[in-house]
Amino acid sequence: MTNTDAAYALGLSVRQVQRIKRAFETKGHEVFLHGNTGRKPAFALCEKIKEQIVEKASLYQGTSCQHICELLKEKEGICVSAKSVIRVLKEKGVDLLCAHKGARRRKRRERRKKRGELIQLDASPFDWLSNGTICSLHGAIDDATSEIVALWLAETEHLNGYFHVLENMIRTCGIPRALYMDGHTIFFSPHDGKLTEEEELEGKTVALTQFGKALDILCIQPIRASSPQAKGRVERLWGTLQKRLPVDMRVAGIRTIEEANRFLVEYIHRHNTRFAVEALDAQSAFFSGPPEELVRFILCTRENRKTAGDSSVSWKGEKYIIEEERGEQKLFRRGTSVSILTLMDGSLAAQHEGIVYTIINEIPQGPKIEEKEMSKEEKKPKNPSKPAPDHPWRKLKIRSATSRKSPVTAA
Repeated sequence: MTNTDAAYALGLSVRQVQRIKRAFETKGHEVFLHGNTGRKPAFALCEKIKEQIVEKASLYQGTSCQHICELLKEKEGICVSAKSVIRVLKEKGVDLLCAHKGARRRKRRERRKKRGELIQLDASPFDWLSNGTICSLHGAIDDATSEIVALWLAETEHLNGYFHVLENMIRTCGIPRALYMDGHTIFFSPHDGKLTEEEELEGKTVALTQFGKALDILCIQPIRASSPQAKGRVERLWGTLQKRLPVDMRVAGIRTIEEANRFLVEYIHRHNTRFAVEALDAQSAFFSGPPEELVRFILCTRENRKTAGDSSVSWKGEKYIIEEERGEQKLFRRGTSVSILTLMDGSLAAQHEGIVYTIINEIPQGPKIEEKEMSKEEKKPKNPSKPAPDHPWRKLKIRSATSRKSPVTAA
């Protein structure tokens, strides 16, 4: 075979074939190996950095490799890619929480165009403090921008947790147009068709929960989600937070729920900077909220009670009187309807005809009379007393009996 035929068969030039032939005569088969074979790349990670990644991965356990990459850059000054973290951990035999998933072909609902047009609300029970205790994180996310508007951690999912979320959202952003929620009884009453007489007079068509009453005052439209997939934006948020937030709180030394709620204020800004997107319409749909001193009288539980003749109100087995600001008792007609407000801090207030009275005092009750312990003999029922022989009732009884005798018997 000539050099020309060899060049045509190998797809090389004639000069390349001649050069390979000369190198083969001197070096043998090594000439066919690549020149960089066995040489360490210039940008390869050194063993020291690999050991630091594996060491810190135990502290950041429970999160994704992308989050580990961000924490290494922020806390340790190590700039590596998420792919490098995956490769190093696989080499060292460290288990990875997040596996690669293929693209999903699923039709999604289009985002709302304006920020504040729709807010998705939910809670997620999880070991957020990494101490083995399950707590519930209440949160709200904007549908147009995927921006977290409020977070609140509590021991369990309850009404006050959602009130805190709504309070923080009104203070920082404003009042949204609609809330997208599941069918929890905190949001929607299971007795939709049962209305009280006062609710029917007010023109209401469905029974409202305590949370629903607050939304009705704030003119927020509640929307019920038919399935978890329908509010998938907030459901995916929990997946992100469950991998990231416990690690961030563990690194920051957060141990209690109170410390966590203070930490969440700063964390929301960092999360939104990383994950939020721009809205299609730059105009905000949030309404300006009421003054902060009035919000606490809206986000509360309210029960209607009737006043007694002395203008007192009975509540949970106790009696209360309502006082005006000047210290005088507020007088009502008997049977006047008054709303008792239980605020988020546990204090009580009263509302009548749109006026809120913050001074509501309990009427002290007198000491209860304790029942005297009776002996067994005293507990036995006593025999009824018998009338004396000469009692008028006995005379009357004898007289009536003799008058009923027949003449034959009397003779």
